[in-house]
Amino acid sequence: MNHTVYLIGRDGHDPALAREIALQLWDMLVDDGLVSTVFYEGQVTDAETFCRLMLSPERALYAAWPEDSCRPSAFAWLSDQTGRAVRLHFCFFRHARRHALPLARQFARFLLAVRDERGERVFETIYGLLPESNLAAIRLGRKLGFRTIGVLPGAAYIAAEDRLEGLALSCLTRKEVFHG
Repeated sequence: MNHTVYLIGRDGHDPALAREIALQLWDMLVDDGLVSTVFYEGQVTDAETFCRLMLSPERALYAAWPEDSCRPSAFAWLSDQTGRAVRLHFCFFRHARRHALPLARQFARFLLAVRDERGERVFETIYGLLPESNLAAIRLGRKLGFRTIGVLPGAAYIAAEDRLEGLALSCLTRKEVFHG
C-alpha cells in the first residue's frame, strides 16, 4: 500500500489545520490505547499537551496517509537535534501495523537523504531512545538497521507502573543506509 508522508504545522501551513490533524492523531492514540506506551514517562496525558508538544518549533511532526483513506497509518516526530543527528520517534496505529516496516524504512531513508538549500545533507545520524521493555519497537529498529549503542540503566521512567528501567540508545547512519 502506498503512503504519502506530510510535514504538519510548519511555516506556510495553516495552524488551524495542523491543530486539527494533531487532535485526530491524539484521538487515534487514545482509541488504540497507545498513550502510555508512546509517552511512557507520563508527561503527555491530554490533547492540549499533545498538540503543544507536537506543534512546537522544537519538533517536526509528520503523518502518513494511505492513498485510499482519510485515517493516517502512522506519525513520527523529530526532536533533540544536535549537529547532524536527530532523535526520531515513531507511532504506528493498530489498523496499519502491517505497514510499519516499509513506512519506517521509507521515512528513515527520506531523513537521511534530505538536503538543505545549500545542497548539504541535513542529517547524518538518526537515533532513538527506547525503554528496554518496548521489545516491539526495539525489534523494528533492528530490522531498519538501527544498532544498539548501549543502555542507560534506570533512565526510563515508566509512569504507568511507577518504576525505572534501562533506556536503550540506538542509531542509524546515512552511510549504513546508503552503503557509503
